[in-house]
Amino acid sequence: MFNHILDIFGDMIDPAGFVERLWEVPFEWQKDALNPLWKRLMLNCARQSGKSTIVAGIALHKAKYKSNSLILIVSPSEKQSKETMKKVEDYIALDPDLKALKLPGDSAFEKKFRNGSRIVALPGTEKSVRGYSKPDIILIDEAARVPDETYKAMRPMLTGNEEAQIILLSTPWNMTGFFHAEWTKNPIWKKIYVVPRWELEDETKTLIERPPEDEFRATMANDGITAYYSPRHTLKFLYEELLSIGPIWFKREYGCEFIEGAETLFSLELIQSSYTEDVEVEDGKVDQYTENIEVVESFEGLFK
Repeated sequence: MFNHILDIFGDMIDPAGFVERLWEVPFEWQKDALNPLWKRLMLNCARQSGKSTIVAGIALHKAKYKSNSLILIVSPSEKQSKETMKKVEDYIALDPDLKALKLPGDSAFEKKFRNGSRIVALPGTEKSVRGYSKPDIILIDEAARVPDETYKAMRPMLTGNEEAQIILLSTPWNMTGFFHAEWTKNPIWKKIYVVPRWELEDETKTLIERPPEDEFRATMANDGITAYYSPRHTLKFLYEELLSIGPIWFKREYGCEFIEGAETLFSLELIQSSYTEDVEVEDGKVDQYTENIEVVESFEGLFK
């Protein structure tokens, strides 16, 4: 009984401990992301690194321990927001306190708690997010795919709530949109960058090992970014993905790079060259990311 009381008080002030007790020991970068001091948090993370799971834990922690709190989950589509809410449900199923008492409101898109808190999942449209005020947390999942007008419609909700938290999490897309702008230009954010230990080298078209993690983190820190290597991505898996999805998608999904791909009619470099003579574009230059990648023999043994 006494230990249970200690767990309750510990969980109230420590989201990382709360997540660890219900789920599993978080990775180092996940513990960093769970720090409640980060009021403006960006997670630029490789696919399947565990970012949605961690923000679901943040959402439930706030709803459970702060009465009458409002947490909004926004994704590019209703289906994606529902998937993030499903991760919240997984935490609820593991929490003995919440599992013992049925939630007064429990649907795929909204959880109502006995202390008056709510977690609401919304599609990422400007129209759907209006009407809410003073949320305690705004979570924007796959933020690189959410329209700018949705993001700009949500920010005024924070008026009057200085303790409100915004969390943007995504893998990158093109060099446009609010996620790219906030990541590259706005220093107010706590920026966490999570990538595999190996990266694609354009010249050899093979995966090479990045520098030791302490060196990598020191280099990224110069740009105001806290960097980590993902413990979930193996070299074999990454090579399989590279062969299947190609270099452009690989660099986005696993290298966490903002890249102009084949779906972009005009590259950012070409657009910039029309406004200034400082940017030169060679006539007929082939985009290095659209060339066919050649399979090299050096990693064939990984699949045997």
